[in-house]
Amino acid sequence: MACKRAASGPCQRVALALFFALAGCTQGVEVEVRRGAAGTVFAAIPINGGFDACIQDVYLYAEAEKPKQLWDATRGMEATPCVREVWLMANPTGFSAEAPPALKAGQRYRVELMGNGFTASKVFTA
Repeated sequence: MACKRAASGPCQRVALALFFALAGCTQGVEVEVRRGAAGTVFAAIPINGGFDACIQDVYLYAEAEKPKQLWDATRGMEATPCVREVWLMANPTGFSAEAPPALKAGQRYRVELMGNGFTASKVFTA
């Protein structure tokens, strides 16, 4: 279909829908990484509020020239309501996951959080 219709035609509506769908995937959520004696926590923080940043999937990569996936956690369908933070561990509450590798001091990692309407990531150094 050629997009030569009026500005309010179906082409513009499709283009706007695509724009808003893509914008919602990357905007509005910031990843917070907290490390302490009890372990490492990844949290989804809404930038402007207004919605629950409920985490569905978590991916951890070794940040390198060729990033390598080290760990992932997937929220079970029967899991508790909205989960806003996930501990780096085997089977965090409401998620299924294998035991993660130990984080190496000085190593750079990237964590990616995905949820309904967002994907956000952050690079951090252990």
